Amino acid sequence: MVRSKLLPLLVLLSITFVNTLHCQSVSEIKANPSLFIWGEGRGNTLKSADQAALAEIIGQISVFVESNFTRLVSETNGNLKELVNDVINTYSVATLNNAERITISNEPDAVVFRFIKRSEVNRIFESRKNKIIELAHSGEKALESVSISDALRCFYWSLTLTRSHPYSSDIKMINKKGREVLLITWLPEQIGRASCRERV
Repeated sequence: MVRSKLLPLLVLLSITFVNTLHCQSVSEIKANPSLFIWGEGRGNTLKSADQAALAEIIGQISVFVESNFTRLVSETNGNLKELVNDVINTYSVATLNNAERITISNEPDAVVFRFIKRSEVNRIFESRKNKIIELAHSGEKALESVSISDALRCFYWSLTLTRSHPYSSDIKMINKKGREVLLITWLPEQIGRASCRERV
């Protein structure tokens, strides 16, 4: 008899304890914007609340790169708009895969909290930087072997990714001549050179 009365009380205390831990974690994360990027979503279902929380995180990360995307689209008269959207989506996918989740309340008034360490976002940007450099090197090799269309494709992709990077003005590499080059200015030069060779 005593056991049957204690069981619901223990369950209630356990739920309260878990919720307190979640609230404490959420409040600690919110209090440390220099360490975390976070989003909180509400919805009728857990799925819709989760999507809203993730959209909030992506929105914050997009602030880093939005002006560069706008400039890129205007410079190319919108011809690369689809490509730019693909670049945004790759940031989104990489971020979503690394965002942790806390369910604050269940359906029908679901609340989901998602967060990611800023260091993890920086790791995603570092991975993007490596891809930029790899494509630039591939463009050089293609140009050297007179495969102009491949060179142009690699250079354009590298330039697009460079301009989508929050630290685009700092990305450098050592080119085939052994010189350190700043990709944000070097890549357009290479595209110009390759275009001229293609027309010859």
